[in-house]
Amino acid sequence: MSNILTTEEVNYLIFRYLQESGYIHTAFAFGYESHINKTTIDSSLIPPGALISFLQRGISYVQIESKLNISSGSEYVTNGHVSLLEAHKALANRKRINNAATGEEPSKGPETEFTEAEVTILTGHQKEVFTCAWHPKKPLLASGSADATVRLWKLSGNSKGAMEGAVESIELKHGSPPLQDKDVTALDWNGDGSLLATGCYDGQIRLWSDEGQLHSAVETHTGPIFAVEWNRRGNFLLSGSVDKTCAVYDVAQNRLLKRFSFHTGPTLDVDWRDDTSFASCSTDKTIYICRVDEDAPLRVFHGHEDEINTVRWDPSGSMLASCSDDRTVKVWSLETRQVNGQSTSCLYDFREHSRDVYAVRWSPSGPGTENPNKALLLASASFDHTVKLWDIQSGICQWTLSKHTEPVYSVSFSPDGEYIASGSLDKYIHVWSIREGRVVRSFRADGGIFEVCWSPSGDQIAACLSSNMVCVLDFRM
Repeated sequence: MSNILTTEEVNYLIFRYLQESGYIHTAFAFGYESHINKTTIDSSLIPPGALISFLQRGISYVQIESKLNISSGSEYVTNGHVSLLEAHKALANRKRINNAATGEEPSKGPETEFTEAEVTILTGHQKEVFTCAWHPKKPLLASGSADATVRLWKLSGNSKGAMEGAVESIELKHGSPPLQDKDVTALDWNGDGSLLATGCYDGQIRLWSDEGQLHSAVETHTGPIFAVEWNRRGNFLLSGSVDKTCAVYDVAQNRLLKRFSFHTGPTLDVDWRDDTSFASCSTDKTIYICRVDEDAPLRVFHGHEDEINTVRWDPSGSMLASCSDDRTVKVWSLETRQVNGQSTSCLYDFREHSRDVYAVRWSPSGPGTENPNKALLLASASFDHTVKLWDIQSGICQWTLSKHTEPVYSVSFSPDGEYIASGSLDKYIHVWSIREGRVVRSFRADGGIFEVCWSPSGDQIAACLSSNMVCVLDFRM
């Protein structure tokens, strides 16, 4: 037999060494050229410092070999193929299926349906509920609906398993009847929870107190608003609209600070990178990176071949994820590098989904987060009925989560980074273990799921339904 050290294994060890040594951009360039994103090697089973360990063992072996008496002609024979990385996998002693290359559904384990006592149904909306957001400090949930209202639901320990209509709510009306073209499609709390921003089909952004009082209303757009988001400092509010623009609203001055009109199609999503710079995406297949004090965009990313549905910065603000109707997920960097003689800002181009990709979300893990020792993951939700979890360090698909039977519209990570919730038009909410890649809890609602949202405490999951309701699941593991 022959002891085989493959080129793929050598490239992967070098790639890991560059990453662990802090040569991030060199690692990306090397990984791109050597096609690390196509590897079948399970990154979680390779210990840190594997390349150095291998070299040290090689030196030790040479030293031992030089002292052996080889004149006897004796030979040790092993059965089967010996691989460098297989040895590391054995040492890791972890029982997990590597589905990175095949995309197959991981092994199934015990699964528990949420009981009636663990489900609270919130009724009051008269039409579909599109969006929801938890207050950052209180057990207060905001929901926005096509009925031109937002409701603030006051939840508590006594709300668990409440009957329909039993939870107190405050109704925030967006205009007077007739309420046509007043659908509430976006909302976001500021950092301390003192103000809720809502975006509506009428082009107005409204600010409300956590008690439901209207603080201000500004006509920022000439068409429906698809996204609103506070910056971390809480002084600026960013919005994107079907009118092809992005707008930055200065809350302290109560005025529109700047309008950005670079897109040639409706702006579908926006996301702050820091307090002054942000990304936006559009049906025009482009991504713009802008700063509030600059008239021209900082960067423009081209590469998607169809409309871009979502953009999200990673927790460090160094990488931007995007997903599109072209069935791809891309990860971008602000720094340009040369690949095959061409300049590119695209770090990864994931093409494993078979239909439109509607949403991407980063895990709350990695450097600078509250879970620094956990690997940074990217989740993508697709109309192909699956959720995929991408290991950003290695650029491979860690899990393909396959249990939904209709398009998946939303995913949300638990605050501790241990679980992910997914919602689909098949009316199911599934909660998955990230470690095991399997469903641990499920709930079948009365309508399709437009959005799922994990509470800051991690013990509740809210979901918006096409059946005019909101449900809250009590989650304890």
